Amino acid sequence: SSRFLSSSGNRSISSSRKGNEGQGKKRKKNIQEAMTMFGRNWEKVAKYLQLPLLKAKRAAKRYLTFLYVKSRPLPERVAATGKGYSLSGGPIDTMDPTIAKFIKEFQAATRKPKKATSAV
Repeated sequence: SSRFLSSSGNRSISSSRKGNEGQGKKRKKNIQEAMTMFGRNWEKVAKYLQLPLLKAKRAAKRYLTFLYVKSRPLPERVAATGKGYSLSGGPIDTMDPTIAKFIKEFQAATRKPKKATSAV
């Protein structure tokens, strides 16, 4: 499965399979494009992504959580169907185990490691 941010803090897309980094970037771009074009019309998003409906919704949930954590605005077509960052357009449920996991991953990936201080 692809990730928007890797657990090592790398800002590029990573994939669980080695050598698929380019595919991960393409997937992120595709979910962004699909949601910009179709908003929360999940059937059209799934068709555009060439994924089963449930996998497309999971990718969308991850992307919406990414936008939420980064305090980024929703794409216009998405916002037209609800101002919230959930699949339905309502407020995001940060207690949902899947969303909580995504939030933890995104926050961990964006933390900068502390620089070691050297004694002179």
